[in-house]
Amino acid sequence: MIRVASCLAACIAFFAPLPAAASDDCKPHPLFTPMAGYHVYSCEYSEFDAKDIPVKVDEDRDVELETVEGEYQLVVYMIDEGGTPASPLKILRNHTNAARAKGATVVMEAGNHSFMAGEWADIQEQIATLRMSQGGKDYLVHLGSVNEGDFYAIASVSRQEMVQEVSVNELVEEFDRNGFLTLEVHFDTAKATIKPESAATLDQAAQMLKQMAAVKAEVGGHTDNVGNADANMALSQQRAESVRAALVERGVGADRLVAKGYGAGSPVADNRSEEGRARNRRVELVKR
Repeated sequence: MIRVASCLAACIAFFAPLPAAASDDCKPHPLFTPMAGYHVYSCEYSEFDAKDIPVKVDEDRDVELETVEGEYQLVVYMIDEGGTPASPLKILRNHTNAARAKGATVVMEAGNHSFMAGEWADIQEQIATLRMSQGGKDYLVHLGSVNEGDFYAIASVSRQEMVQEVSVNELVEEFDRNGFLTLEVHFDTAKATIKPESAATLDQAAQMLKQMAAVKAEVGGHTDNVGNADANMALSQQRAESVRAALVERGVGADRLVAKGYGAGSPVADNRSEEGRARNRRVELVKR
């Protein structure tokens, strides 16, 4: 469980200054038709990503997050110029009713709270999370409103396995050329427990190191800048040690590997965006 802080009024006004123009590349979310009088303002898409989606909130605003890997899509809608926004409750009911009619389950409905949960600080009013299936895919959907209905947003992840594109030989060449390699290793939230879906990545990394028998490496753990600096440092060390142990279990000599945590001290991207923070939460193999 993760305690989520209350959002200040300034946060609720996050979208207020934005112009009413959508990207030409953005389309409506494929799971729902748009609300009448709204147009697509912005969108994000990734063929494969991992997102922490809120699935439970209690009266103390303790939030339980579920990490889902797969195809990710976020669509933000904005009221048409001169239009009258629908109430956040009307937006919520329209989507949950439509989803239930298709067999969906509402797993979380936070009511008229305004707080930041998960990765979407802009979804703050009449928040809900749904499980639904469509077109042979299983989705976890998170949605809610902003600015009393001026905007609303739908984020979804459809579970699927990543298509492996990198071979061991390519990893050897990359590691030899750059001197480091970022591993796609995922952990339980705020823990050093490696998720089962990281097994293939660790298998390939171990095979690569066994092919490069003379190479010694550091397993470096890194976090974003959210939270306490000392806790981030400790967590990054624990995660580095977990990955080192997993590589040793796969046959890499323990004397060839050291583990070191860097906390948030070595970012590779801007921590002011979720995309940047996600890139900074990483584990690297570095030649030594």
